[in-house]
Amino acid sequence: MHAISRQASSRLKVAVMDVMSQVDAYWRAANYLLDDPLLMKPLRPEHIKPRLLGHWGTTPGLNFCFAHLNRIIAERDQDMAFRLTRRNSWAEAWRRAPSSS
Repeated sequence: MHAISRQASSRLKVAVMDVMSQVDAYWRAANYLLDDPLLMKPLRPEHIKPRLLGHWGTTPGLNFCFAHLNRIIAERDQDMAFRLTRRNSWAEAWRRAPSSS
């Protein structure tokens, strides 16, 4: 097991927190903006969603998954597919998942 210095550990924590704060900012923006959650253009009132499509139980959760999966894909150069089941039902996906036995 390799020992890590306190200074290196501190730098790693800062880097991780910076990435996570960026993911959090993207997630919050994606919940409210019609497009351009990275704010590549100046924000204007018409960019804000007049109403949320879906419901507050689904949209933020899916945006959360997309944001973190994008982070994983970028960090690990990962090939990945995110599959949504009908009606985005996690219970349905769990029911249909193959058993581990």
